[in-house]
Amino acid sequence: MTSFSSSINISMNQVKIAVYTLIDITATGNRKNIENTKSRDQQRNWETAEQLIGLRTHTTIIASPGSPKFVSTERHEFGSVYNTTQVRCWKFIFRAITGKNQDIIKELEYDFNKVPIIPGLDETITLDLPIFNCTQPSKNIYFKILPE
Repeated sequence: MTSFSSSINISMNQVKIAVYTLIDITATGNRKNIENTKSRDQQRNWETAEQLIGLRTHTTIIASPGSPKFVSTERHEFGSVYNTTQVRCWKFIFRAITGKNQDIIKELEYDFNKVPIIPGLDETITLDLPIFNCTQPSKNIYFKILPE
């Protein structure tokens, strides 16, 4: 009789990630009211982002995107086509469980890149295409690992 003994050692890490975007992803909580289309569309964009971060890992939202802040693009990693003085920027923070050697930032960029969004809400930028874009020169979203 053959017996097998296996020991699987899966090393996991928890990381905290901030997401910065020029796309209106305000979490309005409006999941039903189609009469308020702007509020519903902002929520739809947020739901898209929330679903995308959950594709590869278990996540916990730490801070949902609320009102955007006006920021200088010089202090951020957005695309060169958005080098203007002030733009509206939405931010949210989540915690993810990742594999030890998993490059979560590259994976998030891959998952978000070219995913359609609903434009024309409270953005202060003009989009060539209504998509999340993770590549230069039109990068409108980026991810940053935060210290614990």
